[in-house]
This record gives sequence, structure tokens and C-alpha cells, in this order.
Amino acid sequence: MKKGWEVKKLGELFDITSSKRVFESDWKKSGVPFYRAREIVRLAKDGFVDNELFISEEMYKQYSEKYGIPQEGDIMVTGVGTLGICYVVQKKDRFYFKDGNLTWIRKYKNRIDPKFLFYWLISPEGKEKIHNNLIGSTQQALTIQALKSISIHLPPLPTQRRITAILTALDDKIELNRRMNETLEGIAQALWEEWFGRLASSELTELGEVVEFNPRISIAQGEAVVYVEMKDLPQIGMCISGFAYKPFTSGSKFQSYDTLLARITPCLENGKTAFVNFLKSGEKAFGSTEFIVMRAKKGVSPYFVYLIAREENFRQFATNSMA
Repeated sequence: MKKGWEVKKLGELFDITSSKRVFESDWKKSGVPFYRAREIVRLAKDGFVDNELFISEEMYKQYSEKYGIPQEGDIMVTGVGTLGICYVVQKKDRFYFKDGNLTWIRKYKNRIDPKFLFYWLISPEGKEKIHNNLIGSTQQALTIQALKSISIHLPPLPTQRRITAILTALDDKIELNRRMNETLEGIAQALWEEWFGRLASSELTELGEVVEFNPRISIAQGEAVVYVEMKDLPQIGMCISGFAYKPFTSGSKFQSYDTLLARITPCLENGKTAFVNFLKSGEKAFGSTEFIVMRAKKGVSPYFVYLIAREENFRQFATNSMA
């Protein structure tokens, strides 16, 4: 271990707790947002959530005074459903949450930087330790005691802050690039709609004449290649948000410049579609069995195929055709 580093249990570094019980009879249709695991997952991924549950202002004030409420810099960790998803509470956030669904990390001691903890929790090492401490077989869960027992290699505080500064700068750059991509895609969609309107009276062509669906690709069983999950497909924008390397077993197979389209509900309706632009030339990959792979035929631009997959009429037809 490097000089100045130490091994600590997470439970030694901050409070790990949950909320006080809010009964279903206390849920309201308006008031202060009341989050479950699914809302935190959406916040962590998209930065916003369309909330459907609330508690009264009176209950929020009462719980705030007696037990405390999530503060800026606290971390929420999902304990059921999609496990181990982390969200750092922002200054603008004002919510309460469901006990048993979420774990609340707060009151940090002076030997750990909250953002360093967040980056560690979402790192491969952090994710592996969380996975190794889950309980249950058919329906797994992450308990408060399990989270407290996890060990972390902790560098000195100045080193933590240098690491955090680098990762934060990278995150900011990624977010800027994402917004630029969305802006450029919006321009492309507007041009597409203009051209499509001009060509409305042109000769019609079946989609199969320009797009090859689920083209054949050979990947050997057990070969370690890029794997993309459904959660990695964006609802808005074209870029895949993440991937892993896994031994090939089964699933949809694709390559660079293919378009991936979700074929199940509600993913299709929610817009999950991506353009594969991160693979090397000739590199093969696979993903969820619930992807439809669309590939441009010879003489057709792959970007044209992606825009077809995003076109409103095409998506409505696909949704109506679901079995």
C-alpha cells in the first residue's frame, strides 16, 4: 500500500442510514417530491425525473426538524431494483425518500472527500464490492449493514481532492460533448424533416431496400468482446453511454456504423436508440437480445438509417406493430 494510504470500512467514515417510514396513506398528488429507487436511478442517469409521488409540506417540515433531510453532497444509493446506483444530492434538490429502497450516506468525517467517495462507488472496484455484499438470491438487496462493512483503500485527503478534480473536469467535458451532440442531432433532424417534406411526392421505396435488419455477424462462443446493455442506449441523442467486455454467449451482434433500436416496451416508446460510433473498424460487439440492429445497405449513408430510426412516423409504426 502506498505511503499515507489506509484501509477503512465505509461505516467508519460517515453515517449510513435511511429515512423514517412514510406510509402509503401519506402519499399525495402534490407537495414535496417523494422518491423511490426508480426516481434516483433516473436522476443519476438523466439529471431529472418526472415524479408522481409526493408528501405534504407539513410532513416534510416535521421530518426535517426531527430526523433531517438529504443535503447537498449527501449520496443516495439504491438498495433494491437496479442496485448500487449512486446519486449526489444537489443544492437545488428538495425531496424525501422511501425507506428500504434507498440508503443515505451523510455526515462525512474529515478524512474523506464526498466526491471521491462517489467516484469510488461507481468505479469497477466499488461496483464489484457492492455486488459481493448483496443479500438474497432471487431478489437481491443492498442493506445498510452490508454497505457499512465494505472496505476502501483511502489516500490522503489532498490526493483525494486531486483525483476528484481530474474526474470532475472529465465529467464536465463529457456533459458538454453530450449537449453539443444533442444540438447537432436536432439540426440534423430539422434538415431531415425538411428534405422528407420535399420528397413526399417521390417514388416510395420499401425500407428493406435500404436497410438490412439484424445482419449476420460471426462471433465465437466465449470470445471477449464489447457488450452493450439496454440501459446504455439513450432516449435522446445518439451516443451509447457505456459498455463492458464480456465473453460472447448470445444476443444481438453489431459493428461500427450500425443503428441499435429497442424493440420492447417501454424502451421503444421512450426513444431508446443509438448509433454505434465508438468501435474500431472491423470490431464486433454484442448486446441485449431486445435490440434490433439496422445497417445501411451499399450506397446508403448509415447516418440516414439512424435518422430513419429516430423519425416520428417510423417510431409510431414500430410501436403499433409490437406483438
